Amino acid sequence: MRIIIIYILLLTSISCNKKHAEFNENARQEKETYQLINEAYLPYLEKIGNINSKFGKPKKQIFEIPRTLSEIDSMILKKVISKGLLSDIDTVGFIKKWDKKKLDNVHMIDEQKFDEFLALNRTNDFDLFFKTWEKEIGVFYINISNPIFFDNYNEAFISTNTTDNDWYCGYGSFHALLFQKKNGKWEIKPTNPKGKTTANNTYK
Repeated sequence: MRIIIIYILLLTSISCNKKHAEFNENARQEKETYQLINEAYLPYLEKIGNINSKFGKPKKQIFEIPRTLSEIDSMILKKVISKGLLSDIDTVGFIKKWDKKKLDNVHMIDEQKFDEFLALNRTNDFDLFFKTWEKEIGVFYINISNPIFFDNYNEAFISTNTTDNDWYCGYGSFHALLFQKKNGKWEIKPTNPKGKTTANNTYK
């Protein structure tokens, strides 16, 4: 009986330690995710042209649901890893909805509002659709994926999709970006042999 009690206590201790480790890992992953976006990605947005300004809308408009990684993302990742630009994957982000309070000065496009846009589009009243889009969004919003982290949170990959008001005609742009942590701070990772980023800071 004494042996059984010791065995149960041992199993309980192992289970608690495992849950504690998972909690710590999730907390670190969330912290690194928001740190990466605030330190490297959002400043990157500040450097690109702002076609939203003529509508009085901010350029840092983020869709609240993270972008789902696609087959194209998988192909790019394989190519990046094969070229030695990133090591093997450590962990993939888990956030299901962005927390506006943890992002620096962004305007969040919520899922319900986007569903309303889709409903307008289904009415085929395109004039109303465009007017509503320009009033609420301006020209574009950005959908960001959860990061994929490498090398013990020292490198990362995210994909983004910029969608504008001609989205149903295929307009918009897709960017796959690499990041590295240098002196404890995230930055765009150089992707060419000379150690410089490409013209638009995306992987090509």
